[in-house]
Amino acid sequence: MLEPKRGASGTAPADRESSSAAWSVVAAVGAVLGFGVTSIWWSTFGLFFAPLEQAFGWSRSQVTLGILAMTLLSPLLAPIGGYLIDRVRTRPLVAVSLLVQALFLLALGRMQGNIWFFYAVCTLIVLPSYPTSVFIVGKILNEWFDRRRGTAIGAALTASSLGAVTLPLIVQALVSWGGWRVAFMGLAVLTLAVPLPAALFGIRRPGTDAASASARAEMPFVAAPAPVLSGHTVGEALRDPAFWWMGTYMALFGLAVTTVYVHLVPLGMERGLSAGQAAGAQSLMGLGVLMGNLIGGTLLDRFHAPRVALAGLAPPLAAALAFAFGGGVFMSFLIAAVFGLANGNQFVVLTYMVGRYFGQMSFARIFSFLGILLGLAAAAGPWTAAFVHDRRGSYQFALVGVAVAFGLAMLPLLKLGKYRY
Repeated sequence: MLEPKRGASGTAPADRESSSAAWSVVAAVGAVLGFGVTSIWWSTFGLFFAPLEQAFGWSRSQVTLGILAMTLLSPLLAPIGGYLIDRVRTRPLVAVSLLVQALFLLALGRMQGNIWFFYAVCTLIVLPSYPTSVFIVGKILNEWFDRRRGTAIGAALTASSLGAVTLPLIVQALVSWGGWRVAFMGLAVLTLAVPLPAALFGIRRPGTDAASASARAEMPFVAAPAPVLSGHTVGEALRDPAFWWMGTYMALFGLAVTTVYVHLVPLGMERGLSAGQAAGAQSLMGLGVLMGNLIGGTLLDRFHAPRVALAGLAPPLAAALAFAFGGGVFMSFLIAAVFGLANGNQFVVLTYMVGRYFGQMSFARIFSFLGILLGLAAAAGPWTAAFVHDRRGSYQFALVGVAVAFGLAMLPLLKLGKYRY
């Protein structure tokens, strides 16, 4: 086991962790995550299935290939995204990414039925996704927090879950009112109205708040110390067995949860839900994510992270099996709530574990390499479920596979030992 590098700081003073500046950064990060392209894609993509099928005659698996294109390219470019996040100033990087995101959403609203144009935009929209995704949570909040890091990460992801709660309802209302084109354009406007101002005015590093600026003004000849961060290099992480156990867990969990996340709306409608009820179930899943973020973050400051992860895998495993052999409105809403809780809990755990096992020095790059495994699995799950559905006319086999994946994801968690940082 590699030991933390000596002489590296990376701890946040207790007074800073309790400051209003620190928690305003948490809120800003939450707004960016909640309305960034990753949140928009996973929480609303299912609502566009039926409108795009009806508008252009595409099949379910053809539409799902759009999200497959994004999730296949995402892990391949993740190391580049991680490098930029570790090296480039965070605020301008996030702001530019949000502007690009808005342009791509407008492009989707203008497409004329060329499925290759749809696939191209779904692929290119990966580019602005990294600086508005969970990568920035570790990059920013690890610098602000140490003792209360779990709570801070949980709070940021809880704030971001407000997007997962509200976005399905907003998109469904826009689709019902003006059609799918209006919905895509509305998402572009929302990008400019919520996360962009939050990034411009809320995201900053420790020592750049007004109080710190005032203190530096009183000592103009004393330079502000640059933070020295402890942690593994990328090479050290890749040689560490903990990296591969964590990656296996992330891949199996990602395969299972994204399959249900993407297909929840059509799955629910096949079990008797109306379009409005299905959007409500998707929104309930977002509410579950919100609660899972909050609960998971609180638990991480008290219990070992792999134990928190293990406890969070059992409920969705049972729910997937129950839904495979049952259905109806109540069961659809139940599985939405359970999967939302699991998703929220696990993503707090993932973000927290990378920092605690590999440190802060190369956090985004290490997370990006783990993201390759997560992204490939997340791409395979939804498309495989759509393919099987097109052949057999049922989601039953896919739901059984989801349950098996959750069970297998428990095993690598048992191999993770003590924290290193």
